Amino acid sequence: MTTTRFVIGLLLLILVVLGLSWLLPDSRPGNTRPRTDLPWQAEAPTPDRLRVFDLELPTATLQEGITRFGQLEAVSLFGTQDGQYALEAYFGNVSLGPLKARVIARLDAPQDELEQLAKNALTMKYAANGDRRFVLDQDTIKAQLSRPIRALSYIPGYAGLDAAFFRERFGAPEYVKHIDENTEYWLYPKRGISLLLNAKGKEVLEYQPPASFSVPDGAEKAE
Repeated sequence: MTTTRFVIGLLLLILVVLGLSWLLPDSRPGNTRPRTDLPWQAEAPTPDRLRVFDLELPTATLQEGITRFGQLEAVSLFGTQDGQYALEAYFGNVSLGPLKARVIARLDAPQDELEQLAKNALTMKYAANGDRRFVLDQDTIKAQLSRPIRALSYIPGYAGLDAAFFRERFGAPEYVKHIDENTEYWLYPKRGISLLLNAKGKEVLEYQPPASFSVPDGAEKAE
């Protein structure tokens, strides 16, 4: 009797395992889709387009960004002292595979429309440099979801990655701009990528179509 119960129990266990196997993803190499949304997987098929994080700039909308990155943390309008405005959207705790980061999307909008948003803002705060930050109401923020994304910033949630890590993934930069003994920019104009390396802080990667990329003053051709 004991042997019979053991055999029956074993058969039931096998059936359960076989049943669960239908629910698990197929992990065979030939059936695994490679990732296409990692920070170094940026492609510029034409000077006016850049595909990164499975989004195509500058046509992907803020709504598409939400679908890709998750919950929207905030949308802020900034005004400089010379009367220029910029609209930015923030995503916190973005996870792409094992990588976690903060993402900032700079939205494309005519200056006259941004000026009108500033006039209708809930509040305004001054920064130390004299620039202004405008707080928008929720209805106004929802109305920005169709705005196209013209540029993205990716700030890793980890610090201390050395230059070799990025060189291996991005290759050698075309230009380099030294900021101080701990900080320098690596610039890839033809790919629409710039990388801020900071030996004592977090790195920042910026993406925009190559046609919109401008090499900053003081940058030198990399050796």
